[in-house]
Amino acid sequence: MEIFARTLFQLSVVIIIFLVLTILGKVIYHKLKNKCENSININELLPEDEVHTLIQVFYLILMALCVVNIFYSLVGSQSDVYYFAIFDIALSLYFAITLDMSTWKNRIIWLLLIPYGSLVYPLFGLSLVIFADFLHAFIFIYFAKLNLDKFIEYTNSNALGLTIILLFTVIFAGFFITQYADYLQ
Repeated sequence: MEIFARTLFQLSVVIIIFLVLTILGKVIYHKLKNKCENSININELLPEDEVHTLIQVFYLILMALCVVNIFYSLVGSQSDVYYFAIFDIALSLYFAITLDMSTWKNRIIWLLLIPYGSLVYPLFGLSLVIFADFLHAFIFIYFAKLNLDKFIEYTNSNALGLTIILLFTVIFAGFFITQYADYLQ
């Protein structure tokens, strides 16, 4: 019973902390967006094809960050736990801030997006919430797929080439081969 009460307390603290961080992030995001929206017009600074390329790269980078998060959560080493926790919290917070909370589906996604293990580790030591970490990895599979779909939709709707996928695949494969080689040593 002691372990159950401690785990429930840890979950409650983590949910409250992530909720506060999400609310603060949304307030800051909307203030910055409103302030900078009228002052910077990217279409005036760059040619149209460069803007399209940047948007494509943005979706691919978000997808890659999701896959990296999944990769490190599955095969990360104990020496990198602190850095992974910061990365996991920051990436989860980004998606939580940009998530529209008007539907029940997105509220459930927000609950699954909470990095329970990454927040419990610095606060309480080792995590007792292994199942929640497992679900957390699945939500990043969802966000990776979502960003890939956005990339493909944007590419098709603007009649852009898919050559950037080939370049990104080569870079991404090189990253994983390097990480796997380092992991084996």
